Amino acid sequence: MSKLTEKHNLKGTLICVEGIDGSGKSTQLALLRDWLKSIGQDVIFTEWNSSELISQTTKLAKKKNMLSPRTFSLLHAVDFADRLKQVIDPALKAGFIVLADRYAYTAFARDVARGVDPHWVRKVYDFAIKPDLALYFDINPKLSMERICSNRAPKFYEAGMDLKLSNDPYESYMIFQGRVIKEYQKMVKEFNSKPENILAAIGPAISKCCYNVKEDVLNQLVQTVENKKDVYEIRNEEIFVDLKEINRRQLIQCGVREIDVCPYCTVCANDKFFSYRKEHATTNRHSALVCLKNF
Repeated sequence: MSKLTEKHNLKGTLICVEGIDGSGKSTQLALLRDWLKSIGQDVIFTEWNSSELISQTTKLAKKKNMLSPRTFSLLHAVDFADRLKQVIDPALKAGFIVLADRYAYTAFARDVARGVDPHWVRKVYDFAIKPDLALYFDINPKLSMERICSNRAPKFYEAGMDLKLSNDPYESYMIFQGRVIKEYQKMVKEFNSKPENILAAIGPAISKCCYNVKEDVLNQLVQTVENKKDVYEIRNEEIFVDLKEINRRQLIQCGVREIDVCPYCTVCANDKFFSYRKEHATTNRHSALVCLKNF
């Protein structure tokens, strides 16, 4: 039986994030890492294709566009195996919190999207330790591409150009990343992920009392929810949006049932919280800690 389906008995905690590029997973993991370190936790960070043993070989082969789907898969598996042995496993044994930007699930999504046999890929990674928490950041390919293309064009393999899906790298990106997303969605069932078991918290944020937007922004926001009733109101010919309620309904659409919403508005309670709008678009951040306590 694969170790990915069995709970590990090591002292530490393994948390991984998954999703296509541009989903925000790396940003959120970096924020978590910085916060954990700030409160004195022992943290180890590892990311996909970063093994000192093999990563340079993989990068060189990618530059020359000489990798077949199965060769690509095997190189990443070697990289993962080396990091598991040299970084992840020792850190868990020592009681560290290990934060992984991508894990074996990336191979299950990308390699299969490239046409590699799904059972073969899972067998290759059957030595992987099961994470204590795996978080998937869902995003549509169009928004992902918009974020990536704000500072660069899609890369050759990132766009799936090796599969000859299209001569246009942007069109190829949309097709390939769409395939990757479908594989991630299949894994939700495969690994028995149950949204109804998730406890969600929507933290301090700007509230409907203060979140004034233009009509174009409103139109984008309401498109994200099926039930649009009462998510905004018109006051003095201005639009005010209930962003927290939109977030709550998005979670409900994903199957989450236990949702706690913080009542604080960051504009009204600016003495307690940072507010992007109140403080004139500075780039500060605030963090929130959610604790589960057994009584």
